[in-house]
Amino acid sequence: MTSTSKQILAKECIILFGTDNPMGLAAMRDIGSHGGKVIGLGYSATALASTSKYCTAHYLRAQGERAVVHQVIELARTYGASMLIAMSEPDIALFNRHREQLSKHIRLLFPEADTINQIFDTKNALKQAASVGIQTPKTVSISNMENIESVLGDVTYPVVLKWADPNAVASRLHKVGLKVIKAEYAKSFDELIGKLGKYSTLNIFPMIQEYCKGEGLGHMFLMYEGQALLEFQHHRIHEWEPEGGVSSLCMSVPLNEHVRAREKSRVLLEKLNWTGVAMVEYRYDVSSGTYLFMEVNGRFWGSLPLAIAAGVPFATGLVVSQIINDVTQFPKVFQAPYKRIKCLYFIPETKRLVRILFERKKIKDPLFKPRPFLSLLRYCFSFLSPYTHYYVFEWVDQRPFWSDVKNILWKLLKQ
Repeated sequence: MTSTSKQILAKECIILFGTDNPMGLAAMRDIGSHGGKVIGLGYSATALASTSKYCTAHYLRAQGERAVVHQVIELARTYGASMLIAMSEPDIALFNRHREQLSKHIRLLFPEADTINQIFDTKNALKQAASVGIQTPKTVSISNMENIESVLGDVTYPVVLKWADPNAVASRLHKVGLKVIKAEYAKSFDELIGKLGKYSTLNIFPMIQEYCKGEGLGHMFLMYEGQALLEFQHHRIHEWEPEGGVSSLCMSVPLNEHVRAREKSRVLLEKLNWTGVAMVEYRYDVSSGTYLFMEVNGRFWGSLPLAIAAGVPFATGLVVSQIINDVTQFPKVFQAPYKRIKCLYFIPETKRLVRILFERKKIKDPLFKPRPFLSLLRYCFSFLSPYTHYYVFEWVDQRPFWSDVKNILWKLLKQ
């Protein structure tokens, strides 16, 4: 933390929309510790970041789209807030629909719809990635079940079923009693037909993508008009669910590794003339050295607590870049080499361990190899390592952790 950042943020008040998870908490801690005031909005009065010492005030988000827009405008007037950060894709889409109205009162710290829609839809993101030389997995989209075998061509099994834009289909699936499943696996053509069949009445289908082995690798950036201000990368050691999902144990990786792949990630965002934060995600196969593109998160990512703890102030950097509007004046101290650490998300990591030790039949990925002994060792030694940080617990800001513990215990008692 520097006196420069405190001076820059001293008069700034930021509305943070999405305080219910560790991602929102990390952003609030980052901005607050650098001198900014943060007004939080969440779905719950006991939202995770609501008890942080860096939370100036906290509100329940209003019900309904127009009510949310009105609420933001009123809070901007009340607190003199100059900027709005939205943590989730649905909320970013909501605010972009009302961008013209909101921009008269507050600055939105994410790209406009025309830019962000190029990567929110995975099919579009795959095309953008391929256009800059990033290797992408073979992906097939279908509009009906007819002649599907010929459409699939020489696809090899297992395959993974993914929605190009889960938010766009969620309401239609919900109406017929179906949930949005992040990833389904099919080990054969017959199994694939069976899994696609439940969507035939709606005539909408998930993408069919070749299975990508390897480990999760993410390249994170803060961009300003297509120029990188901050860079960071991490390796997903564990995920919940075990076959893929949110990272439950992750590790920062120095910038002198994966250099060529990260350069391509940066070129992708440069091509989009991106302003804001983004993560380009891959499956990295150590044995072959292959990087297969997965997606771009055009927002803050789930493992943000790792980057903040390692010393890369993405949330503060985002705010500062919008204040100074000059990349040459961006504080150099923010760009200092970061620490090599791990970050543990306690509840998901515990669920993962239980699944691997006692519930292996529930793991959907047919090629996932459970390593019970190694998983148990990592779980135990992570707590003993001085290099382990946590998604929620922080010594200087403990109230969110204890509030979270209380909420979890209360839920268990109710059950």
